[in-house]
Amino acid sequence: MRIGLVVNRAKPLARRFVPGLCRWLRSRGHEPVLATSTARAFKVDVESMPSARLVHRVDLVVASAATAPCSAPRGSSARARSR
Repeated sequence: MRIGLVVNRAKPLARRFVPGLCRWLRSRGHEPVLATSTARAFKVDVESMPSARLVHRVDLVVASAATAPCSAPRGSSARARSR
């Protein structure tokens, strides 16, 4: 699956989050696609294209402000962890 990533490059965590997410997606057989400006800014070696074109050329678009680390809770529900 081709997954487009739209990222707020001004957020400090984005620089750490995006390369790791791209590696994770590839390790699971997906193809990450970044906006050209994001790929250049973060020096990520993935397919890139202008964001206006990206949204029409991928199967799924994920947008991230990268303000906090994202992870799925393991072994318990998110509601139980927030208590």
